[in-house]
Amino acid sequence: MSFFRRNRDDEESVESYKQNRPPLAQRINPEPARVQDSSSSVSFDSSPEVAAPSTPRVPAYSREAVAMSTPRRDNLSLERYRDGATTVARDTSFQGALKTEGNLFIEGSFEGELEANDTIVIAEGAKVSGQVKARDVLIAGKMDGEIHAGERFLAKPTAHVEGDVESAILVIEEGAHINCQFAMSSRGGY
Repeated sequence: MSFFRRNRDDEESVESYKQNRPPLAQRINPEPARVQDSSSSVSFDSSPEVAAPSTPRVPAYSREAVAMSTPRRDNLSLERYRDGATTVARDTSFQGALKTEGNLFIEGSFEGELEANDTIVIAEGAKVSGQVKARDVLIAGKMDGEIHAGERFLAKPTAHVEGDVESAILVIEEGAHINCQFAMSSRGGY
């Protein structure tokens, strides 16, 4: 079933495109643009002479260009959760149960039960062992145990996670080390 009407002009333009397009191998792996020899100068009447670039141009859709355009992923995106959050500092070791109504930001080591109504962040360099419950759980450090995220679980590239994870949304960034059993839940409670 077609949702669009075609007319003869459309069919003719499609056919002419098919006949004039370059071969598939050339479309997939095009050669980079070549730099012209500087001895053959091109002159324009009203513009000054411009030197040719010293390196050949790379197609915008090549792997190198895509890799260079990928944004750098680091721990800065987790810093926005620090303001107003209950924090376990880097030089702190805590054992027991910790519950908060807002965000919880762990930089040190914690063993036990963590619970937050909003977000729990386990920062890079932090070590947590036990049970974690929150709406969102974001991990850049080491975690061993059970994780219950009501909405989102995010593992950053520096994360090392072992145990069980239950979440509605699961995001694992490239580079994260994950050895878990996952269960998808419906959005909402944890």
